[in-house]
Amino acid sequence: MSRVISVLGDIPPEEFGPTLVHERILVDFTPTDELNRIKYDPNEVFEFMLPYLIEIRRLGIKGFVECSTDGLA
Repeated sequence: MSRVISVLGDIPPEEFGPTLVHERILVDFTPTDELNRIKYDPNEVFEFMLPYLIEIRRLGIKGFVECSTDGLA
C-alpha cells in the first residue's frame, strides 16, 4: 500500500494532490564555518513566508516538500 508520510501523519497518495517537491522555506549560503543558528528569528521567517504559503495553497497546491539540509538554512 502506497502512502505519503507527512508531519500530519500518513496520507493516501490520491488525497495528497499537487505538490511542490523540492522547496526550501529559507536558504542561507553563508559559509559553513560562519553559520550561526541565532541568525534568523523563526517567528520573523514564519511571518515573512506565510503569505507565500497561503498563496500556493489558494492556487491548489496541497503538498510542500521542504528539502533543506543541516547547514543550508
